[in-house]
Amino acid sequence: EALLAAAKAEQQTVKKGLIEPAYTRAFKEAGDAKIDAGGVVSTAENILERKLTDFAPETAPNTVRKLLALKPPAAETAPILLDAAGKPIKQIAPPRPEATLQQLDDIRKAINADIAAAKTSTTPSSDMTLRNLYKLHDAIDEAVASSKTLPPAAKEAYGEALSLYRDVYAPRFKTGVNAQLFKQTSLNEPKIEPDKVIKTFFKPQGEREATQFVDMFGKNADAMRVARSGIEDLYRQKVVDATTGMVNPAKHAQFMKEYG
Repeated sequence: EALLAAAKAEQQTVKKGLIEPAYTRAFKEAGDAKIDAGGVVSTAENILERKLTDFAPETAPNTVRKLLALKPPAAETAPILLDAAGKPIKQIAPPRPEATLQQLDDIRKAINADIAAAKTSTTPSSDMTLRNLYKLHDAIDEAVASSKTLPPAAKEAYGEALSLYRDVYAPRFKTGVNAQLFKQTSLNEPKIEPDKVIKTFFKPQGEREATQFVDMFGKNADAMRVARSGIEDLYRQKVVDATTGMVNPAKHAQFMKEYG
């Protein structure tokens, strides 16, 4: 329980002290600048093979609802006008979808949630779903990078925020065993039960899991002391003879072979 609490505290420290300020700087630099989101919408409609406006907002998936908000109000279809020679007069093109940087980032985060769900899905179409979600991801990145209205400082700040999330936050809190610490079961209980945390991080030949523990808690002296106590308990359970209370040399040798 102490380690679960420490993990949540570490997550909040990084989120509030590093990640959120980086995104706030980017959104402040961007201001109310409107980014052409036509490519994002057309990519989504190509993937869905239907117009976004065909979805009922109240029943549409979260990502689709956010994309729908970018579509300009539908204009009434004007009658086709003809010139003196009977040729159609060129009509004014409908306005293209636009979005602020923060709106596009909200959609990006919704896509990330869909990607996480697709990665753990067992449905046969999950691979195709992932490919399509990554296409949409790329369309948002392209819209930001190619925007002529977004200030260069905003693009740079947003890139830095994405890098911090990808290189600092995700490896510590969204990867492997560490990610499991923040998940709950359908009964609103921790996915990893408190009494199994140590055994989850420290298992035979589990160098990867132990490394993730250090990534999460290496700078937290209290958490490291808790872990040391937990490892000693694990050793005691596996090596100490319950009858005599003495260390069994053969079991000690086996423990060091598995955990050394």
